Amino acid sequence: MLHGLNELVVRGKRYLLVGVSSSHIARLAEGDEPGRPALAEGRTGTEPWATRYDLGALLDPIWNHRTLCGREWIEMEPGEGPPFDGWGTGVYAPHCRNCLRILSSGLESIAPDERIPLIVATLSWVHWFNEDRLHGHCADVPPAEFEAAFYAAQQAAPTGVGNQ
Repeated sequence: MLHGLNELVVRGKRYLLVGVSSSHIARLAEGDEPGRPALAEGRTGTEPWATRYDLGALLDPIWNHRTLCGREWIEMEPGEGPPFDGWGTGVYAPHCRNCLRILSSGLESIAPDERIPLIVATLSWVHWFNEDRLHGHCADVPPAEFEAAFYAAQQAAPTGVGNQ
């Protein structure tokens, strides 16, 4: 099975996981901007690992030369396929906080859930019912206070040998 690009698709846009000093995100080149391939300059596709990859995808010059945070990148991080250098491992998520921040700033914020006020009101009532209300069965003492007094009384009157 051939491995393709180690890319992410976010809201229909393609991004490539690339290496600088850690993994970053590169976008597609746009307009008249010249692109670059996913592999580092000088890679020919004749390396031993290359037979496991879709070389057409790796050598296609469609990627921006800089990461989202503005750094010049070296080459695509290997994902599911074998490492390019023989000692690395696959990378499945970017590590650069700036790239992630820039990527997430373009995403729509999540609309507030209309059920939250109802959930808060219900939980407030449950808390009041279990903790604060006066209960006739418990001598008009709130349930939480009654329970605490019950367990305190159990510990205050120890039973057994040795308390003579």
